[in-house]
Amino acid sequence: MELSLSTLTTVNRRKKKRVGRGNGSGIGTYSGRGLKGQKARTGGHGGLQRRAVQHFFRNVPKHSEFKGSDIKVASIKLSDLSKNFPANFTVTLAALIKKGVVARGSKAKILGGSKLSHVINIKGLPVTVSAREAIIAIGGKVSD
Repeated sequence: MELSLSTLTTVNRRKKKRVGRGNGSGIGTYSGRGLKGQKARTGGHGGLQRRAVQHFFRNVPKHSEFKGSDIKVASIKLSDLSKNFPANFTVTLAALIKKGVVARGSKAKILGGSKLSHVINIKGLPVTVSAREAIIAIGGKVSD
């Protein structure tokens, strides 16, 4: 078939809805926007969507045992390490989770203020200054 002006066919496209052209058009008075409110105003739809997770958590009703989105940091004493791990053991976050000292999905920090009974090495955990001194004094190592 040859392409010419006489052989072209029209594509039936839906016409754009023209609002606010009087009540006789069927979309008059409020122009399909309903009555009052933010969405009825000009430019009044951008502020309706939530822009961050923080706003979402603020507006969700909080029930008992609600856990926020923050990661908890567990405080671990040197005496707890002495009880749970043998001598010359390298303590990591994975080892603490496996032993049940720290909950899964949380972080840990080693605190001083108590005494170690045997040599323990710390790897990849934050350690306070007093805990670092106590570990090194007994002969252990602290590495990042």
